[in-house]
Amino acid sequence: MKRKYSMIKIALFSIIPALLLLLSLELGSRVYFSIKYHKPHFLTYGFASSTTGRVTAASANVAAGENMMAAGKDRIVVYDTVKHRVVTTSGDVVYYKSVPGVYKQHYGFHNFKIRINSLGFRGNEFSKIKPKGIYRIFCMGGSTTEGLEVEDGKDYPSVLQRKLSSFNLPVKAEVINAGFMGSSSAALLSLLKYDILKYQPDMVTFCEAFNDYHSLDSLGPVAKIFRAVPRLLSLLYNKSLLFAIVLEKRCLYIRKIYNISDMRNSLSNYSESVRKIVALAKKNNIGIILAKQGAYIKGYDMSFDKDLVRSIAQKLEAGAPVAREDAYYYLHSRTRDILDEIGREMSVPVVDFHIALTNFTPDDVFYDTAHLTALGNEVIADALAKEIKDYIINDEVLL
Repeated sequence: MKRKYSMIKIALFSIIPALLLLLSLELGSRVYFSIKYHKPHFLTYGFASSTTGRVTAASANVAAGENMMAAGKDRIVVYDTVKHRVVTTSGDVVYYKSVPGVYKQHYGFHNFKIRINSLGFRGNEFSKIKPKGIYRIFCMGGSTTEGLEVEDGKDYPSVLQRKLSSFNLPVKAEVINAGFMGSSSAALLSLLKYDILKYQPDMVTFCEAFNDYHSLDSLGPVAKIFRAVPRLLSLLYNKSLLFAIVLEKRCLYIRKIYNISDMRNSLSNYSESVRKIVALAKKNNIGIILAKQGAYIKGYDMSFDKDLVRSIAQKLEAGAPVAREDAYYYLHSRTRDILDEIGREMSVPVVDFHIALTNFTPDDVFYDTAHLTALGNEVIADALAKEIKDYIINDEVLL
């Protein structure tokens, strides 16, 4: 009996110091970040109200999602309560739409509200039937386009709207944010085909690359456990600043021996989807502009040096292990080449967001590898606005 009690004491004396250490690190991280970034909300991270006006009943969520879809064409298969999006299918295709409402969003360590309109797009309401004299533009993309890292009005489609409105154009431009977290080129093709077309767009822009190949990445064993229990992962991420820091820094991820054939398939699928998007737009007399997504891979040359890309490719061909960053550098370089090829072959303008962003200090325009600060959104909106202005001015149909 004494031995049993002694074992309990040993266990307690082992666990209690560990818990106290974690508590100290948690409190320390809250104080450190609140002072460093002059943001007092770090002190109360995870304990402030997280939602305003959120739809909570599952049936209401599904109903809201159903109202966003073309009747009789699509069916809702999943309501993602963490990302507040509806996953829809039509045959074998999948795309995302957001659930209407106002949400308190935290991206990394930034807290702000985002508004999703009644049709499932971020931003203000717009008419299902396009009014006369309106030149309707949909900006398609993933979370970088949706702008989950910035507050309302600072995502690049919103900034683009203001810039186009300041130009003396022959039409009144209306810009709609059609960015949805996690959307790949294939998902955006489905979004255009089954959803956007019914709103009579005059132009669509496409900016996406990362979502086509980040699934090739590999999770470490600890992260896989958390993926198996998403509620626990979500609870820890939303309540513990220390855990959020660890996850943001990707400490739970491991290096992977990337398979060159998988990467080629991913790039081939990307090329095929983008070509289909362009073809679908042209078939419906819709203008289209392709945009090269910006990327900040720390420690790597921002110009996507061809010699480095070839060196990484040679390692991959030989089956040698490469760092995750090496693989991303290679893949992103190839998606840039693909967009250039499609632009030339299909006579479509291509805007280089990445080059525009390299005129600034990376930490001023990038939050992470792909997501942008308010300044970053401003920069790419300016680059896109100039291209759209020239496109509209030279459009013979509008003259």
